[in-house]
Amino acid sequence: MRLRGLPGPPVVSSVLLIGIDCAVDPSNIGLCLAQYRKGETLRVLEACSGLKDSPAEIAARWIAAKPGLPVLLGMDAPLGWPVALSESLSLHRAGDALLPPANELFRRYTDDFTARAIGKRPMDVGADRIARTAHAALRLLDEIRRLSSLSFSPGWDPGTAARSAVLETYPAAWLKVSGLPDHSYKKKDQLDQRRFILAELEKELFMEVPREPFLEDADILDALLCTLVCRDYLEGRVIRPPAEKESLVRREGWIWLSDYSGSVPAITSR
Repeated sequence: MRLRGLPGPPVVSSVLLIGIDCAVDPSNIGLCLAQYRKGETLRVLEACSGLKDSPAEIAARWIAAKPGLPVLLGMDAPLGWPVALSESLSLHRAGDALLPPANELFRRYTDDFTARAIGKRPMDVGADRIARTAHAALRLLDEIRRLSSLSFSPGWDPGTAARSAVLETYPAAWLKVSGLPDHSYKKKDQLDQRRFILAELEKELFMEVPREPFLEDADILDALLCTLVCRDYLEGRVIRPPAEKESLVRREGWIWLSDYSGSVPAITSR
């Protein structure tokens, strides 16, 4: 497995990456800290769940330990809702019909784009249990802002990290576009699949933490995958939203998909 970077816009020399696999229950949140340095192997520095401590406090401690560095948060949760849903509900009264089709109400543009681009559809934030996770993720993000005194506005400029930002990530999509198993790895008894995925990742990472947390807890493994999306964002190898949809996605949010097409070979090992 070899991922070679595309030439792109300059980036700052060092950036902290924090991957967060979000959940309603803090004990089910996975967190991973990595450090990106241009031209070097990504270093994985910390990994844990929110079982024993507040996820926001964990993230804030990691940030405080590396003062002065930009921080890129990768959060595995929707960070916005469909525009059609918010606009329809603002005027709705009980008993009235909702005129837009259900898919327009409950799915964002980025959800449809992701399904077309990689053949894998995210859950509908307007109609599925993921809505509660999204709500919890936004509260967590706000708490991290408060504790760290960083703004963490959404990132829209791949290839740069002049300021701290937050990205919406989709770990299973990263696995799929990388040619690695993207399902059947999250249950406790699917250890062999997690072991295989981690072994492939370790070929491209400098691991300063034990392997066990990633094998024992799929949420922590997903948090690691979130940092890889952040790395790809910094290197400019992600799919940008279409220019004509910029206004829409800035309201609804955008899932940053890694792009290993063209001169960047895809991972094909399985």
